[in-house]
Amino acid sequence: MLTGSGKPVPITTSLPVVAGCAAGTHGLVVYAYWRDGGSRRFTGISGVDSLGKQTWSREIADEAQIRAHPSGTTFVITYGGAAEVIDPAGRTVARHSGTASAAYTADGELALLTTEGKLRWLAH
Repeated sequence: MLTGSGKPVPITTSLPVVAGCAAGTHGLVVYAYWRDGGSRRFTGISGVDSLGKQTWSREIADEAQIRAHPSGTTFVITYGGAAEVIDPAGRTVARHSGTASAAYTADGELALLTTEGKLRWLAH
């Protein structure tokens, strides 16, 4: 990852591979997807600090969508018909049921697409 100094910092996590990341100016999570022997889907998520070290990890028994607030101070994880907002320590700070997809706008508003196909906006 690149830090404010412009110098690359290697990322170290417990994930064997990384499929993607969700990053803001002050925070980063990396994630991976896999299936077990019965084709059940999983998502592994790791929070990473500015030194590239894992600070927390979590496994979700579903395929999750992860997005970062532009600041990187919160992240939204959508899975199982709900959106869960987490802080940089991986703690849940809000949960929104009935959500099919979620994303932050460039100015930090959280947009939720409900399972009924309606768009719901939450202020930052």
